[in-house]
Amino acid sequence: MVPSAWRLYVERWTAGTTGRSKLIARMRRPAQAALTPRELDVLNAVADGLTNAEIGSRLVIAEATVKTCLLRLFAKLEVNDRTHARGEGHGARTAPSSVGGSALRSGT
Repeated sequence: MVPSAWRLYVERWTAGTTGRSKLIARMRRPAQAALTPRELDVLNAVADGLTNAEIGSRLVIAEATVKTCLLRLFAKLEVNDRTHARGEGHGARTAPSSVGGSALRSGT
């Protein structure tokens, strides 16, 4: 390709970069997956202020399983810690916990 033609091609391509890059980013990002019932149980327990060990005892699962579940929750909610997961969970509609504990309520 001739240098001037190449420059014209690049200019035309980058002219719509903002819209194009947003579209590409949106298409590359997987659709937000719904939380599983177990993840909701763990999120509700986090909202109750329980430690990983206490969550494991409440839900009758290993502490390692709680940690794995939290990592998946963080990814789905696009957060990095328990505090933000709890905040995001308050904005989401969640089902009542199937094993003890309170359910997160929207707007509280």
